[in-house]
Amino acid sequence: MPHLGAGASSAMSPAHTVQLPLGFEAVLLDLDGTLVATDRFWLPAAQRGSRRALLELGLPLELPTSREWLRIVGLPLGLGIEMLFPRLDAAARRLVELRCEDEERQLLRAGGAALMPGARDALLELRRRGVRLAVASNCGRGYLEQVLGALELGPLIEAARCLESPSARRSGPGSAGGPKGGMVRDLLETLGTRSACFIGDRAGDREAAHSAGIDHVHFAGGFADPDEERGADAVLADWGECTALLGRRAEVLADVARDLDLLNAGTVAISAEPGTEPAVLASDLGRVLASLGRASVWLPIERLGEPGAARTQALTGWLSREPSQGLVGVYGADLGGESALAHADRRLHLTASPATRARRLAADPAGDISAPSRPAPGAPAARLDLTSALAPRWHP
Repeated sequence: MPHLGAGASSAMSPAHTVQLPLGFEAVLLDLDGTLVATDRFWLPAAQRGSRRALLELGLPLELPTSREWLRIVGLPLGLGIEMLFPRLDAAARRLVELRCEDEERQLLRAGGAALMPGARDALLELRRRGVRLAVASNCGRGYLEQVLGALELGPLIEAARCLESPSARRSGPGSAGGPKGGMVRDLLETLGTRSACFIGDRAGDREAAHSAGIDHVHFAGGFADPDEERGADAVLADWGECTALLGRRAEVLADVARDLDLLNAGTVAISAEPGTEPAVLASDLGRVLASLGRASVWLPIERLGEPGAARTQALTGWLSREPSQGLVGVYGADLGGESALAHADRRLHLTASPATRARRLAADPAGDISAPSRPAPGAPAARLDLTSALAPRWHP
């Protein structure tokens, strides 16, 4: 799994000074333990609230430790209270939950909210680089609005979802990724992009991201147990590494552009194994090319209809566009039967591991891992391995 480190050159030449875009159009974010330093207010709120509840219930004051309270950060609060107070009945646990929430609201109103170190600078840099931001959190609407307001995150966060959002309510515990998986899928639809990753500190964040077919970045500076890193696609040790880690994808795409000479080529044909999402890759590659001064236009082969003479004629016309319009790109899963692409200047074939493709296709009801996938006819195609969307492997 990629950590910050061994990077690829983002330069097209020694004199290249253009700043590349980051690799994704959007970044989805967990709240507690990822963006928010929840320990600043949650520990005193939980200790005071649970003490009040147990006194009201006339029960012995056997309170969880600070570590135990922090271990439930990022989980739905009701579930966390059940884990910490398994011997209490539902009504008693609900009273503990209510008293903790009451103390939490008071501390937030008193200015107790704080961001994780470096988080604000990272968010500002992401927005400066054109990345759209959204939040998915296992909290209630009141808490979500109070925290975003107290931390003045409203201008930075384009959309936010919580357990009270319709998308979470429609996605019960038994659905893919649980309620948070529903939030992630809803946010991707709301933002209108699948060029995204999800940053969060809990295993549930990974499950939510993967259920929506996107990569998960584990934030190691949160309160989850270390074993919750397992299965993540990348690890973010602290917010200071964020833009470097997320920029790795764009650096690789710049290498693709350099090695295939896409700044000068007229046409490129991108074929793709099922589950590698060529539309996302074409969009991100187009943004990288634009930053390097090269315009591009892209056509999904499916838009031209079923294979046959009419499609071949339409494709020939598309490939004959004026060179002044920039690079002309065609993409689709199976381009092997498209004779019009035999004279494409460049060929690129997208691959990924079978496990990754199966995971991504699980988020696509129309996906078929056995669907044909052939490069365009002609010269051999270069290969780009998207097993990790965050750090693709380039095979010129």
